[in-house]
Amino acid sequence: MKTLFSVYADSGNHDRVMFFDATAGFLGRDIIRLSFICTECLRRYSDYDDFVVATDNSAHMLALMYAGWFLGKNIVQPNTLQPEGFRVFDAKCTLCVFSEEGIFTDAENHFRNEDGAYGINSPALLDLSGIFGKYRSECLCGPRYSSPAEAPLACQKTEESEKENDYETAAGSVRAILDDVSLRETVRSCTETYAAPDGQKKNIKISDSDFCQSVDRFIACLSPFVKDRNAEEKLTITGLTSGSTGLPKRVPRTLGDFYREIECVRNFILPSYADNTVGAATVTNFHAYGVLFRFLLPVISEIPVYVSMLEYQEQFMNLRGLSRNLFLISNPGFFKRLDDTVCPVRVNLMMSAGGRLTAPVFRKAKAVYDAPLLEIYGSTETGVMAYRYPENTEEEWLVPSVSRVETVDEEGNAAGDTGLVRITSAHVNGGVPYTGSDVIRLSENSCGRQSFTLLGRSDRIIKLEDNRVSLDELEKIITAHEFIRECAVVKFEQKGREFIGAMLVLSDTGRRELSSVTHGRFFIRLRNELGRVMIKLTVPRRFIITDELPLTDSRKIAYKKVERAFYHESA
Repeated sequence: MKTLFSVYADSGNHDRVMFFDATAGFLGRDIIRLSFICTECLRRYSDYDDFVVATDNSAHMLALMYAGWFLGKNIVQPNTLQPEGFRVFDAKCTLCVFSEEGIFTDAENHFRNEDGAYGINSPALLDLSGIFGKYRSECLCGPRYSSPAEAPLACQKTEESEKENDYETAAGSVRAILDDVSLRETVRSCTETYAAPDGQKKNIKISDSDFCQSVDRFIACLSPFVKDRNAEEKLTITGLTSGSTGLPKRVPRTLGDFYREIECVRNFILPSYADNTVGAATVTNFHAYGVLFRFLLPVISEIPVYVSMLEYQEQFMNLRGLSRNLFLISNPGFFKRLDDTVCPVRVNLMMSAGGRLTAPVFRKAKAVYDAPLLEIYGSTETGVMAYRYPENTEEEWLVPSVSRVETVDEEGNAAGDTGLVRITSAHVNGGVPYTGSDVIRLSENSCGRQSFTLLGRSDRIIKLEDNRVSLDELEKIITAHEFIRECAVVKFEQKGREFIGAMLVLSDTGRRELSSVTHGRFFIRLRNELGRVMIKLTVPRRFIITDELPLTDSRKIAYKKVERAFYHESA
């Protein structure tokens, strides 16, 4: 299997488009040049151990990662740029690196308090957007195209030598790529913006006195990754959990862990996904799902990637006329917002992860994209734990052949068919069994493979008047009602008693019904009809109607905010 550094060193890839957008392609040689520029920019920040790579452009991300690794830094994927995400880091040792000015500005605003000063434990912020912009504007970035449809055509692989790249070959080809007058002038004319934790901004000009000496240093940095096959096991990408149940948590994984996960994924992903394909995504590079499927898997599989995130359905029009199929990385949050417009690009595989895919949303995604849907179950801590190609949303999850799943109770003892999920796999927790917070029911499919039904998070299974109640299950039942499009169910207390509250987003039918009667009559009818399919004590005591459910940065339901809304209503 190819690795990130074998892709980097392979001279057969240097003239191939790795990333593209509507106007330009990033060749392999562009990634080498950009990583060289980033290395020279970041070299002066040797006091920082953690480099937070905060960019949504995959080409920039790869260049920044290379630069950080060459300098011996730990690469951090932030998951969120909200200040609470950085409380798990030592601010004095953390540098947040940006390649887009907008993301830099947004993050800077997050870290400032009402007086305009930086808050406690704010990291240093480094904006390299000017450097990336100048590189592109100077036409050093790969060939330009008259239409986006032409860009992927340049992605045909050149013949690859059967001989593996040794250090001398890699060093020679890299030196040839960097021996460029335009690149030299670009490096010398670039400036960067550095915002120190004390809130002071500095514009720093790169004044490299000896360009050739910089090239020598850079090639020397490359040496261990080409010579030592174990070098990548020493490199880490640290992810952050979402912090939905408390403070975020650091989850360090080696690059080797990600490679093992990619091997695992290749065993069950449709074989045709890589044929005549380009990758595109509606999710960010900020978290584990995006890192693996939007970034690492396509790069290592030598699939060209559309660098811009697709935030709206209309943006797929930018990809019209592609002569290649689309490998679409998405999530339930995006699929929920789809209208009935058929996608103008042929999609040969779409993926979803990060949340529950309801039946209406599933049907809408299949209608719009007319492609197989691969659903992933996993987490930042575990990576991919299970998968399915569902025909409906009630199907069981399949366990990859390289993994083993069992159930345990809260003390870690074997729990029979139903209990907390525990997974053992080479790409999870270094091969040490990992116990998650979800409750599952184990089974076997018709082929004798391990499979399970997901019952919900343990912290979403509550005791209500001595009855075990799954809040996730209640959400499924309520959402199935014709009046409801989405809902979030929580437990809240009132005068010493515990009740169920449901925040509702109404369907068109529900809105029409509500407009024809009073709120009181609407809720009485809804409670009566839910009471026919739910245990009486689980029928929500209170309802809150909203246009949209509150979401976290990773597009999951923000249950803490939902809970606060019910306590506010009860005050």
